[in-house]
Amino acid sequence: MSILESEIVPRTSSVLVGLSGETKNTLGDIKLPIYIEGVNTIQIFCVIDCLSCCNIILGRPWIHEMKAVPSTYHQCVKLPSPWGVVKTDIEQDLISFLKRIKSTFAWKHEDMTGISKDIITHKLSVDPSFRPIHQQRRKYAPERNVVIQEEVDRLLRAGMIREVKYPKWLANVVVVQKKNGKWRVCVDFTDLNKACPKDPFPLPHIDSKVDVAAGHELLTFMDASYGFQQIQMEPSDQEDTTFMTPTGIYCDTMEVYIDDMVVKSERKEDVLQDLEVAYEIQPFQMLLWCESWEIYRLCDDKERDRSQH
Repeated sequence: MSILESEIVPRTSSVLVGLSGETKNTLGDIKLPIYIEGVNTIQIFCVIDCLSCCNIILGRPWIHEMKAVPSTYHQCVKLPSPWGVVKTDIEQDLISFLKRIKSTFAWKHEDMTGISKDIITHKLSVDPSFRPIHQQRRKYAPERNVVIQEEVDRLLRAGMIREVKYPKWLANVVVVQKKNGKWRVCVDFTDLNKACPKDPFPLPHIDSKVDVAAGHELLTFMDASYGFQQIQMEPSDQEDTTFMTPTGIYCDTMEVYIDDMVVKSERKEDVLQDLEVAYEIQPFQMLLWCESWEIYRLCDDKERDRSQH
């Protein structure tokens, strides 16, 4: 499941007993997001080291929390959802559509080849009148050094960074813990940003974006995910993004990533046609993250009142 040992929280070992009487000691706990029928939850799982026909077992605590009704006879689980349920015929068409376009999904960092330089590159346009700055090296706790090194190794394997010998600009990395307990490794480009021209393009107002979504029956959310950079850096500007880690100095070869795309469908019957237009990205070698692809049905005021009661 590509779970890192650093994500497992150690605890006093407890023994789990299987149906056939065998026992296994737990390695610790881990928090994982669970998405089913439009409902996202964070669950705590016990981790054991054993061979199994499944990766995760959802037990009674999750069933009770979701107000789910499992049926062993029908081999399915039903649970309430405030957004409603997509009809079976549309659901099957969506499954067929996703199988047909599976080449547009990235499953790991190594899958990201990047959009061709002939189409677009990211250029910094650094003002030459600014003196390059080397930030003073910061110290990190041992557990954060492990997080930084894991991220560096991952990006090196994917070809998204490369080693630098004599940089002009040099920045520190910043390790931030996300809401789900995982760590995000960023770079402090404060000094470099001051030497680059400001982009005056205005950000959209959230209320106007919500108003535009009104009247659509389905919204499809596609997330390219943090870390899935796809627009390559202009080669002459790559070393200006140099950052230092406890084990080396590196610069970005791919810097920009595209995130949070929404396809709006006025009628649920048109969702496949709308997605066909949105997925005309294959010629540009643009890929999407395989784990974040969600469809929500917008409910009217009466449906919303019923769901709240």
